[in-house]
Amino acid sequence: MEKKIIVKKRKLQYRQPNSKRGGQYSLSFPLDLIEDMEINAEDRNIEIIYNPILKEIKIKKDNNKE
Repeated sequence: MEKKIIVKKRKLQYRQPNSKRGGQYSLSFPLDLIEDMEINAEDRNIEIIYNPILKEIKIKKDNNKE
């Protein structure tokens, strides 16, 4: 099966700040992407790369066992 780059547009979820925590953004990922990255309940470590010049966030599976 040929692998293709997938582009999905999403809107970030936002939780209002309260007396116990600050405001927070989150994002849910489709299960098919998670399964394709071979992420499972026992191995959920990821690496987040932020490029401030391009304003780009990349997420990849962290294969280092801790």
